Amino acid sequence: MRADPGRNIAISVPRDLHPRVVGLFRDTLGFECNSSQGGSVKVAFGQLTLWLDPVDHEEFSFSLEICVRDPTLFVKRLKDKNLHVREVRWEEEIGYWLESDIFPKILISRHWS
Repeated sequence: MRADPGRNIAISVPRDLHPRVVGLFRDTLGFECNSSQGGSVKVAFGQLTLWLDPVDHEEFSFSLEICVRDPTLFVKRLKDKNLHVREVRWEEEIGYWLESDIFPKILISRHWS
């Protein structure tokens, strides 16, 4: 089973810099930006969605989304390789965070039909 690129990239932005970063994308670079839950801002970024998420730490970080047909089976295979995966839920969907000491977080979700 292989993974395909997802449509979402999230950048965690220190809360005090968040308004300036949003302004950079919206006002300086001209991207369409829309507010979302929890203070996140959704940026139309071509075929991708870039999420600017305010966080209470001092460093920027990012996460990527990958899509698979059967996330549960895919995650079982990752766990068999001793990788750390934890479940995450939003609305009616279930996904998984793949967390590693060699790469920022990767969100594993199902292919959208």
